[in-house]
Amino acid sequence: MTLDSRLAPSTKSSPNANIVAMLSLKLLLLAFFILLSTISKYEEERSRAVLESVAVTFAGAVPATKSRAVPDAGIGALDKQASLSDRIRALFKQTLPLVEVETSADGRVLRLEVRARELFEMGQAELRPQRDVLLRRLANALTNSQQAPELYTVEVLHAVPPGDDASATRLPVARSGTIVRALDTLGVPRERLSSGLWPTRGNPGRIAFEITLPSEEIPPNPLAPQEEQAGRETVQ
Repeated sequence: MTLDSRLAPSTKSSPNANIVAMLSLKLLLLAFFILLSTISKYEEERSRAVLESVAVTFAGAVPATKSRAVPDAGIGALDKQASLSDRIRALFKQTLPLVEVETSADGRVLRLEVRARELFEMGQAELRPQRDVLLRRLANALTNSQQAPELYTVEVLHAVPPGDDASATRLPVARSGTIVRALDTLGVPRERLSSGLWPTRGNPGRIAFEITLPSEEIPPNPLAPQEEQAGRETVQ
């Protein structure tokens, strides 16, 4: 057997081994880049969340509305409204992470929906320990003359289970009354507080805080077109 014949098998298998090694290297590089992409996206989301939290905590700038040529926020008319909404939203999210927050398109209505068991003892209308701290901070935000607007309303909404069982409605009504009385005691003007039945969809196991800033709170935009001003005066 010649030397060439003995080396032939190894020569033939060498290209296959190179291909396998090259494919393995490319797969490793692909996995590495996928990992980098995943980490960078996660860090970006974390950074965005941190920046948003800092902006809310320190009453950062609020984007102006896009529906007007000269938005009210651009001349500072919405500063107090936006600041109050941001502070209350941050307050509830820090205390009750599972709170559901909804804001109307014009930013004047803020609804915070929480589970009743997060606020009250099971089957009772008494607040859980430390939940009075949440209401105290909410009252401080609402009564802060430097950041809260002059006009607002707070409505505590409750739902009742279907049926005509009067005993089942007592607890939700008593719980919303407890919250209203607590806010009244903490200094929120009584005429701005109310409790009511959930108007549309309602889960008997949930309670909603609906904070409304009336349109009268925002003065007319002096830089808005005359047609828009005339339309507002007609509506009023």
